Amino acid sequence: MDSDVGAYQLPFYYRLAAEPMVRMTLTVFADLNAFLGEWDPIGMPKGLELDEYQMYVPGLLAAYNKGQTVERFLLWVYEQQIGFEVNEEFWAFTRPLAERITQYLRAHEE
Repeated sequence: MDSDVGAYQLPFYYRLAAEPMVRMTLTVFADLNAFLGEWDPIGMPKGLELDEYQMYVPGLLAAYNKGQTVERFLLWVYEQQIGFEVNEEFWAFTRPLAERITQYLRAHEE
C-alpha cells in the first residue's frame, strides 16, 4: 500500500495528504452554506435557512476531502440527523444539487 517516490517508500497516510483537498475559507464556507440553504430539506422560512444548516458545512467539506460523495453526506444528514425518510422528491432535488456542490468543490481543490 505504500507509494514509491524514487528510492523511498512513503506510508499510506502520506499519500492521503498528497490528495487534492479543498481548504475551508470564508468564501468556501459561505458558498457551501448557500448550497445547503438552497437544499433546505425542512423548509425553513426565507432568510433563516442559512443559519439552520451552517453546522453541516464543516462535515460536508471533511467528508468530501475524505473521498465520500456529497450525495451520501446529504443522505446521512437527511436520514440520520434530521430523521426523515428518503422519498422520490428527496432524490429529485438532492442528486442535481449534490452534483453542483461536487463540481464546485472540484474547482476549488488544491
